[in-house]
Amino acid sequence: PSTSKLLTTLDVGAARGYVDVPQVERAVAVHLCPQMPPPGGTVYASHPKPAYGAAGQAASALHAMAILQVYQAKALKQLHKGSSDSEVMQELRSATDFALRATKVMARALGQVMSTMVVQERHLWLNLAQMSDVDKVRFLDAPVSQVGLFSDT
Repeated sequence: PSTSKLLTTLDVGAARGYVDVPQVERAVAVHLCPQMPPPGGTVYASHPKPAYGAAGQAASALHAMAILQVYQAKALKQLHKGSSDSEVMQELRSATDFALRATKVMARALGQVMSTMVVQERHLWLNLAQMSDVDKVRFLDAPVSQVGLFSDT
């Protein structure tokens, strides 16, 4: 694999939903049966997949970074127990804790980006479908099932 996709490959990104936008549920896809998009729509239709893949790669990288930072924090804690310079060690632990908190916030934000991409994909399907606005509202108001999205992350 290319180096840009290395982390998602090592992190089993496809199984966790990091690589491709989840497919529209079969029952919905059969009902909607969208037509091919107009020439301008094909450009729009091609944007979600690369953006979703990029967000998945970033999420996978953050996942790896968080694991390494947890290891670093545990190692620093053990070092702190046997070290005589407690002020420096406490500062390192505080910095590591801050990095972990920042990683958590970034991961949550990336999760929101990825879920927005899923909603955008569903919205594209509804716009391409030949159905009335009243029927579209029913689909837009329906909850999006999170079962199978992003695995256990």
